Amino acid sequence: MGYFDAAYVVEMEETKDGVALTRTHYATDSGEKMLFFWSEGTRPAGLHAYADNTLLCSSELSVTSGYPSTEILGKGPRESPDQFLVDEDFSSWSDSSLFIFHFLLPAMYVPCPDKIPLDVPSEPSLTIRSGKRLSATFIVKGTARLRFWARKLEKNESLEDFELDRLFNKPIARETKATMEVNLGLLKLTFGNK
Repeated sequence: MGYFDAAYVVEMEETKDGVALTRTHYATDSGEKMLFFWSEGTRPAGLHAYADNTLLCSSELSVTSGYPSTEILGKGPRESPDQFLVDEDFSSWSDSSLFIFHFLLPAMYVPCPDKIPLDVPSEPSLTIRSGKRLSATFIVKGTARLRFWARKLEKNESLEDFELDRLFNKPIARETKATMEVNLGLLKLTFGNK
């Protein structure tokens, strides 16, 4: 939770044609900072709900002109209706603007940290929501870009099977070095870490 200038919200729903991704930018007419909550728990009365009740705000927000916009994912290169690439970026009105980048995945979908690209603007706050949906909230200053692959869970999987704090972590790549040594006139070639 915290005080922010605005919220950029991306909601995804599974459809018969793929996944419908709808983006909405919310702000107030006065430009004042607002108190946002995105984790689960008991909250004070009088908050305004957004993004299927996963984002709560102390102020009633207006939809910025030009929003919402929707597109269907799952038809691009290497995509299918069960696996798609999310590629969202947003530049705020000033470099000092602090806003929330809030994502709500379709029911039974999970990010794929082992697929490239995987770019995140900050450490996310991840929450499993009712209806078996996952939300990811990033705090951003000025400009943000988020790219990640998501896939539908297999029949034998559930969201509880995953370590939430690792779903947006890039896999650790081990560096392989080629080294060469000369030992008493013999050439020795070694691959691997030393």
